[in-house]
Amino acid sequence: MTEQTKKQLPIIISVAAFFLALIIWWSRSGESYGDNNANFPDGIARICADEACKHVFGMTMEEVGEHHKNHYGEPIPCAKCGKTPTHPAVKCKHCKVVSIQEASTMNCPSCQKPLY
Repeated sequence: MTEQTKKQLPIIISVAAFFLALIIWWSRSGESYGDNNANFPDGIARICADEACKHVFGMTMEEVGEHHKNHYGEPIPCAKCGKTPTHPAVKCKHCKVVSIQEASTMNCPSCQKPLY
């Protein structure tokens, strides 16, 4: 091993270790939520607007994104009956009742306890 190679070896090892750490970090980042994200780790709930159906279903953020990508401007259809529209839904953590999520709704319509 030449003298110049001995001097460059620590630099080469440091650069290789840095890139290895970067690859490991990149491969593990963003995977903790699967198809969702930090704002919606459990995905989103939807409720059918059709009075006869009222089906409650969940969607991942990836599914919502795919729908809007493939059907730009169209409402999300019900997973059960296929009718539109569906509304964002929220499940009360106290009584477990699912209701339509509205900006002005702070309390559960069933038990009146705070939703958030």
